[in-house]
Amino acid sequence: MAQHAATAKHVPSSTHNNSSNKKGLRQAGYIFMVINTVFLAFAIIPMIWCIPMTRAAKKKINNLNESAICLGIFTFLFVSFIGGILLLCGGSAE
Repeated sequence: MAQHAATAKHVPSSTHNNSSNKKGLRQAGYIFMVINTVFLAFAIIPMIWCIPMTRAAKKKINNLNESAICLGIFTFLFVSFIGGILLLCGGSAE
């Protein structure tokens, strides 16, 4: 008996949309930034950093062609640890 080797083509089971993934990561980062901004509302000096950076993150969600790596680094350092990491993961403009 001869066995026939079946030639199977690799077809992805689901199409992975890179732009929706980036938008989701940036949206999650923005949510963490808003939460942290609310928690830091009692201090004036941190609010000087938090409010403009949170607004910049919202602009980056709508414009996926711009890189958000620099914003992710400063968010990581000054606003929200988790939000910064999420912006860095979805930050490249490729």
